[in-house]
Formats: sequence, structure tokens, C-alpha cells
Amino acid sequence: MASKGIIEFLTASKQLLKDDHSIRIDIAGDFISDNYMTKNQIKKKFFVLFKDLKDSFPERIFYHGPVSGTKKVDLLKASSIFVLPTYYPTEAYPISILEAMATGNAIITTKHNYLEKIISEKQGTTIEIKNHNEIIRSVKRLFKDQQTMQEIQDNNLLLSKSFKLENHLNQLYRIIKND
Repeated sequence: MASKGIIEFLTASKQLLKDDHSIRIDIAGDFISDNYMTKNQIKKKFFVLFKDLKDSFPERIFYHGPVSGTKKVDLLKASSIFVLPTYYPTEAYPISILEAMATGNAIITTKHNYLEKIISEKQGTTIEIKNHNEIIRSVKRLFKDQQTMQEIQDNNLLLSKSFKLENHLNQLYRIIKND
């Protein structure tokens, strides 16, 4: 979906790959229509941007398509940072963020809906929507300060042990009730 921020992420990826030769980017997911683009429009735009990146950085950016099960877990475990620059209108608490935290990733997401109340500096960082420069700054900051990134990753692993459906629903209820 365009509203999950994939175009902004790809735009940021070009600079990140150019500036840091150790970065590898893995992208997973399927194409779905939203209020901004049809499935075909987002797919076309994605592959235009992705092809440019793949041509420039062939061994450092990969698109895996939809992933699930062991493949998803392995992909997340091999990652350090999970980026979801969403502005999806009804975004609440994406399961993908929970999965990324449970596999020890630092989180970069947006100050959108309730996400800023859920993701604190202990879990990662929140950024303004539709802002690829903030994605770049946040990724670089985390890679530059490996101690902070390790603390965030460890915290997310520890926090994820408390992830239970009942706890998740209670936390969402408290956030909505106080808003």
C-alpha cells in the first residue's frame, strides 16, 4: 500500500545505500490498493524505484514478495531495524511491528494515529509521515550509536515476551479510552 510508506522508504533507501556500504535492505510484502493508489499503480511505481536501486546496488537490496511462517521469522531475525513509515488512515498497532520487536529489531515508524504512544525511544523512534529525510536520519543515528541500538533491540526482545492477545487488546483499549 502506498499509505504504508513504501515509496518514502524506497526514496530514503537510495541515500542510505549510497552513504553506507554495509547496509542491506530487505523488503517484504504484497501489493494492495488503498486511498492513494490502485494495486497496479503502486506495483508499477514500486518496481520503477526498486529497479533503479537494484541496478545501482545489486547485492544490497532485495524484494522477497509476500512472506510468512519461518521465512518471515528468519528475515526479521537477520535484520537490525524494522521501518514502517505508515500513514494508513486506520493504522492502530500493526502486527508487523510486534513481529519485528519479537525478533529483536529496533523500530522506526511514524507519528501517526496511536503509534507515537506505543513506540517510545525504548523501542525505536517515531518520525513525521511522508518524510524520507527523517527515515534516513533515524537509520543513520541508530547505526552510528550501536550501543543505543543494542539496548533498543534487547528491550524489544524483553518487551515482546509480554505480548499476549489480552495484553495487546487492553493496551489498545487504554490508549483509545485516554484519547
